[in-house]
Amino acid sequence: MRVRRSAQGMTLAEVIVALGLLSVGALGVIGMFPTMAQSNRNSMESTAMLYAAQSYLDELLNNDTKISTNQTTPGTGDPVWVSPISGGSLWFKGISDTQNPSNVQTIQVHVQWVNRGRVRSIDLFGQVAP
Repeated sequence: MRVRRSAQGMTLAEVIVALGLLSVGALGVIGMFPTMAQSNRNSMESTAMLYAAQSYLDELLNNDTKISTNQTTPGTGDPVWVSPISGGSLWFKGISDTQNPSNVQTIQVHVQWVNRGRVRSIDLFGQVAP
């Protein structure tokens, strides 16, 4: 009895080509993992800094903390606070009403950190009820 060619299966060359294509695809997917991990770390760091800024702004707005525009750090004009992530700094300042400089209307909270050699920052502004 004679077996037809279509019933014999795949040749060794076809199997090798299929494995080669599968390997190239797998290497491409594996190569994306370091990029995804770095992106995840960047997102986690940004979220932590945003949370630190938001928490501090909430603390300033919810407490009866007296904020004035004359609180300064030499050279910057702004108080400096260390944020919970190393390499970062957090500061705040009051922004006066232009018509009444003693009446602080807005609070600015600024967080700055270095990520992979690039300086990143977040600014949040809160309105103070008169």
